[in-house]
Amino acid sequence: MKIERYNFLKKNEILKIIENNEFLESEKEKILMERPSEIVRFYDENKNIISSMYLWNDVPDYKSKKTLYIGNIKTFQLQKNLNKIDILFKKLFEILKGEGFQIIIGPLNGTTWNRYRYVVEKGDREPFFMEPWNEDEEVKFIEYIGFSPFKYYFSSIMENTENRKTLKEKIEKIKKFPFYKKISIKNADTKNFEKLFSKIYDISIESFKNNFLYTKLEKNIFMKMYSKYKKKFLSNFFKLLYFEKRLIGFAFAFPDYLEIERAGKTETIIFKTGGVIPEFNGKGLGYILLDAIIDEVEKSKYNKLILALTFKSNVSKNMAEHVAKPFRKYALFIKEL
Repeated sequence: MKIERYNFLKKNEILKIIENNEFLESEKEKILMERPSEIVRFYDENKNIISSMYLWNDVPDYKSKKTLYIGNIKTFQLQKNLNKIDILFKKLFEILKGEGFQIIIGPLNGTTWNRYRYVVEKGDREPFFMEPWNEDEEVKFIEYIGFSPFKYYFSSIMENTENRKTLKEKIEKIKKFPFYKKISIKNADTKNFEKLFSKIYDISIESFKNNFLYTKLEKNIFMKMYSKYKKKFLSNFFKLLYFEKRLIGFAFAFPDYLEIERAGKTETIIFKTGGVIPEFNGKGLGYILLDAIIDEVEKSKYNKLILALTFKSNVSKNMAEHVAKPFRKYALFIKEL
């Protein structure tokens, strides 16, 4: 049995390693998008791959401890190979500890812009569009190798858009402040993707920079990440928030395209992402954006709204509590070396 580590330092070296080590074509694009520091593979005595994972070591320290992220954890024939995989993970953890690492957080594919978290309480609803999904065995396995959940996230659903009395009361209070007279909301021009998302990128890096485990994403990767969805954006569900003529925030939502694939139709809109620049934090403008999205739900053929993947301790979770009930729980895991 052995551990093989493929280190990626520069783009040309990434391409060289990919070509020389039989990575699947589908994985090449993923590697170039997610930019892992290395990929680790475990081999059994017959040179068969029994596990693989990505590691990112160029990440901020967590609580002043040298940290790395782990993601894309795969195991092959787990029941058969569990003991061997466990031995090799213990060996890898010792190696990483010897290299000075103290904390591993995962699953987190390099940045919170990418896939991260495991579903830990699924409930009885099917997966929705753009929701990260995993098998229950993956949660059991990451706990088996010594990780513990330490941050929780939720998705909530609003099944009656008229049930927003508390939200409306909140907004009425916001409207009494003088600054509100200078606030306006417009629908985005979703047909001009490049121009729109160039602006959204600038707003996003400002809006999210204080979020838990946030790291800045390169603009070209951001644009490429969202370009695959550009035909799925609807102008009336993509709101731009202005203070006078200055763009200060945004929010967008999608129909549940995954449900459309399953059932041929959907009644559900997914509130995916929204942000307001820090200068305007604390003024309740996130509630204004949420209310604008709900207004569109009421005017449309849809009647349910999912508020996706809100962090237990931030403003988006507080917003969700005004209008929706949690139906799914996710966790991020940590291991001290």
